Amino acid sequence: MIGSEVIEIKRRLNGTEARFPCTLMGRTAEWAALRYVLPGPAMVGGLALPAGAETIAHYWTRRPYTAYHWLDRDGRTLGIYLNAAADVEIGDGVVRWLDLALDVLITARDHVQVLDDDEARAAPAWAQPVIAEARAHLIARAPAIAAEVTALTDVVRASGAAPRSGGGPVAERRTSP
Repeated sequence: MIGSEVIEIKRRLNGTEARFPCTLMGRTAEWAALRYVLPGPAMVGGLALPAGAETIAHYWTRRPYTAYHWLDRDGRTLGIYLNAAADVEIGDGVVRWLDLALDVLITARDHVQVLDDDEARAAPAWAQPVIAEARAHLIARAPAIAAEVTALTDVVRASGAAPRSGGGPVAERRTSP
């Protein structure tokens, strides 16, 4: 149900996982949007994210990536972070996905930066074809993906499913609505 708590489970190639409590903002059979508010400041690539920044995370079951849309307290885009991903599962109360290490950051000024490419190239052999597909897809389509993510974020935020600022959760993923 929109507005309910959902746990994002991010699994890593090394077998570890991280769990994040989020708020469900939107969902179809193959896509979900989650909200999370950063509890403290963070640095991603060259992008400084302040404490309280809002994340609207988008997950698709049939795409080779997930997307985090970071917004400031006034709702302005700080950046969009695309995660190469596999095995996205959207269930009741949970979104689970496998992080393939490769990330693409698109800043509010449309600068595209590939992150963690060295880590992705060191991934297990079985993951390399999936990572290569995701890398090609994300680099070729980053601006179009960012535009789509921005439009989806606008729709779920306008629905009133969660407050525009203050505490709350988020997520990350791959696939399409």
